[in-house]
Amino acid sequence: MSDQAKLDAKLIARWQSVSQELGISVVAPAEITVGDLSCVCEVYLPDFGSNEGMVIVSERTERRERDQLRRSGKHLVIAQARTDNRYGRSTAIDELSDFGWYGPANDVPDWYAVAYKVARQSP
Repeated sequence: MSDQAKLDAKLIARWQSVSQELGISVVAPAEITVGDLSCVCEVYLPDFGSNEGMVIVSERTERRERDQLRRSGKHLVIAQARTDNRYGRSTAIDELSDFGWYGPANDVPDWYAVAYKVARQSP
């Protein structure tokens, strides 16, 4: 079984929908490489969670890739307790707002800027 076949397809689909709905960068599925370490994960959000972005993984992927993810030291890992097909814009905004925006100041999404009164910088 390939590494991608072991991933949670519902989690990947959910974040692909979030990307389209909210206009954010989402890599799903994602290969995370730091130095000589590499692992395949469900989701990578380059502009949220930390200056290096964040990885969102299923519990199964977290168990399988735990050592590589911890050794990378660069990505915040959020293990999803459950995944389902339900998607709500307000839920996604709440989650992303909790993670925090770390992308370029001139690329702050409008929904984030409005919710947190963050001034978008002109390029």
